[in-house]
Amino acid sequence: MGRTGKLFAVDHVGVTPDIMTLGKAFGGGVAPIATIAAIHTTLEEEVPQIVAAKGECFIKHLLAIQSRHSDVLTMVRGRGR
Repeated sequence: MGRTGKLFAVDHVGVTPDIMTLGKAFGGGVAPIATIAAIHTTLEEEVPQIVAAKGECFIKHLLAIQSRHSDVLTMVRGRGR
């Protein structure tokens, strides 16, 4: 949840799913947690926006490295790339 720069990855493609399962996103598949608190914290701390900004910065730097070392770093991809 929030790892792609949007709250849910489906938000990148502009579709509305009929149903979504979120168990792993909330508890990592390991332990039950307070789901409503997790959603509020994710939104209040603007996690998706922070992830999007860091992702852009990271890709920018990887592309710079790739331009100097294309023999080693052959491909740089991110969400939507």
